[in-house]
Amino acid sequence: MNNDNLSRRDRRDSRPLIQIPSAVRFRDDRRHPIKHLLIGSPEAVQITQQTLEILRYADLRDWALPLPLGEPFKVAPAPGDVISTLIRYLAIE
Repeated sequence: MNNDNLSRRDRRDSRPLIQIPSAVRFRDDRRHPIKHLLIGSPEAVQITQQTLEILRYADLRDWALPLPLGEPFKVAPAPGDVISTLIRYLAIE
C-alpha cells in the first residue's frame, strides 16, 4: 500500500482517500505522540480548536486544514497504539 496521505488501493478511482499517518517518535524523545481527530460540522470543529487554544492545550496553527469527509479515511496506528473516543454535543448559536 502507498504511504502517502492521499492514496487509493483501486488505482482506477482518482478520488483521494484521506489517510492519517502515524506520528514520528524520535529515539531520545521521552514524549509520547497523541493524535487528536475532530469530526463534526465545520463550526463545531472550529469552536473546539479555539477552545483548546484558549485552554493553552493546542495552538490553532498546529491543526491541519479541515478536509470534507465525503470519502472514507484511514487512521494508520503505530504498533501498540490504542484508540479512545469521546463524543461531546455543542450548542452553536
